[in-house]
Amino acid sequence: QLTDPVVNQITRHLAASGGSFAADDLVTVLAGGNDVFINLAVLSATIGAGGDPDAAAAAAVTAMGTAGAELAVYIRSMIVAHGAERVVVVNVPDVSKTPFGLSLDAGTQGLVLAMVTTFNAQLSAGLAGETKVLLVDAFTVDQDQASNPAPYGLTNVTATACDLAVAPSSLLCSKATLAAGATDTYKFADSVHPT
Repeated sequence: QLTDPVVNQITRHLAASGGSFAADDLVTVLAGGNDVFINLAVLSATIGAGGDPDAAAAAAVTAMGTAGAELAVYIRSMIVAHGAERVVVVNVPDVSKTPFGLSLDAGTQGLVLAMVTTFNAQLSAGLAGETKVLLVDAFTVDQDQASNPAPYGLTNVTATACDLAVAPSSLLCSKATLAAGATDTYKFADSVHPT
């Protein structure tokens, strides 16, 4: 995974900014999506090693809840407690409705949905009452986009705008690597990232 844990990112920022956020900073936090993929990989490895699939699935959901709760603690203790007055936190969208999620069997889609909702519930509970934090519910909007795309200007909410055979990630996608027929009304650039 090309990820850097959020706690490391916050720590680096605090070190570079004298240990605090400025009173006029707008701090934005979007994390948790990669926790889904990491926990799915652990689940797969556990099952591949002969582990109990039900126990492994339960562990994945529990791990996601722990990650959501930990993120809330980081936001409170490392961001708000260090001077941030305005923090925007975006919860995890419905990964089960991405092209990646839709490629999974129904049982795994349900597991992914449970993982995401558990993360989001713990994040929300951990931030409850924090007046300096605005929690943006990307999950609910994402579900609405999947079932009711037209008001959002979307015509395709299941395919990728990028030709993944040419550019396997949205990081490498450009107008030159768009899939045939893809337009700016596609929801997904690659298997999980929005356009």
